[in-house]
Amino acid sequence: MRGNYHFMQHQFGHCPRKGINRSIARPVPESPRRLLKYGRDKQAASILRRVGGGEYADYEIRDIKKHSQLKKLAYLMIIALNSAI
Repeated sequence: MRGNYHFMQHQFGHCPRKGINRSIARPVPESPRRLLKYGRDKQAASILRRVGGGEYADYEIRDIKKHSQLKKLAYLMIIALNSAI
């Protein structure tokens, strides 16, 4: 047990909880999918352009929106089928 504590002390500092809290507090970049979900299309396009260029960004945005609509339709169909039973 003592060895595990020393490992955790090395990884996270004296208090393991403090180290875990530090790792949670780091900012996480937003994904293009999440940005599109909340109507921030320009930011999503900007990120995708940096990754793969203009054509890639346009294709990915169309693809993400198409799959989002299909997901909503599937969800509505499941609700309709469950209410019919």
